Amino acid sequence: MNGYKPSELIRQLRLEKGLTQEQLAEGICSPVTISRIENGTQQPSNRVLELLLDRLGDDLLHTLGTTVLRTDAREVRNREEEIIHYIAAGNIAEAENLLLEVNDDALSLPAQQQRKKYMEALLRHQEENKSLSEVQKLLEEALLLTKPHFDKADFRSTILTSQEMQIINFLSVVLWEQAEYRQAIRLSFELSEAMERKKSSLPEQCQLFVCVLTNQLQFLESERRYEEAYEICIKAEKICKETDFMSMLPEILFSKAKLLFFIGKHGESLSILKGIYPYLLLIEKNVLAEKVRLFAEETAHIDLSENL
Repeated sequence: MNGYKPSELIRQLRLEKGLTQEQLAEGICSPVTISRIENGTQQPSNRVLELLLDRLGDDLLHTLGTTVLRTDAREVRNREEEIIHYIAAGNIAEAENLLLEVNDDALSLPAQQQRKKYMEALLRHQEENKSLSEVQKLLEEALLLTKPHFDKADFRSTILTSQEMQIINFLSVVLWEQAEYRQAIRLSFELSEAMERKKSSLPEQCQLFVCVLTNQLQFLESERRYEEAYEICIKAEKICKETDFMSMLPEILFSKAKLLFFIGKHGESLSILKGIYPYLLLIEKNVLAEKVRLFAEETAHIDLSENL
């Protein structure tokens, strides 16, 4: 571990973050366990070590890899990955079947129980006649499993795990969908401040940060707060380019083009639209390409097909 024993690593990172043993332990293990780990009288399980490093924001978590940080519930984690894959592919029935097969007895840690509840919320959100209030309830219950004293109104100084960040980001979207606009925006901005404070360079957290920023700029665009949304768009674009997270860049560039148009910079806007439209067709992102074409035609009054 780069010359560190777990006891030294956990203690050093905790002190650097200014956390008490109680704050670090919350939802992961007991403060007594943290004390024993730091004193070297108890070795953390691989799963506990993984969760502690995640909360502390240490990039060592990424470099260790799954071989070293193999969890006691690897089979359950693999099943979770399958479920997420099926949800993303729109195969909800198969995802529901897999979720039913997850053995609750194997979910010994609150963070594992939280993950299952989060996936259940994802599934409920995909239902045709979904109840957004039920999805919100599942997400809030999931968060309370590891953050029993969580304050949605003020948590920017709270150290969060990647999983907790995902839940909060999803919760902001669900609140927006229920027309709780102010609460959604406040929650999303609290989250982005907490993430910036953590300053993690882990690829998955950088990608999540881009997703959070993308939600924010869409929230602000809907409220016609175009200048603010544009600043967030620039930040998201920069992170995508710096981290090679290019899959979301076309969508961000489309948002940038729209925002430039709305703030009166029509030439810059049209230049981006003319550039991304043929590229989207080339990589067969046809749904987004159609959105670009319709915006150009109906709002900017230009025919992008002339440039093909």
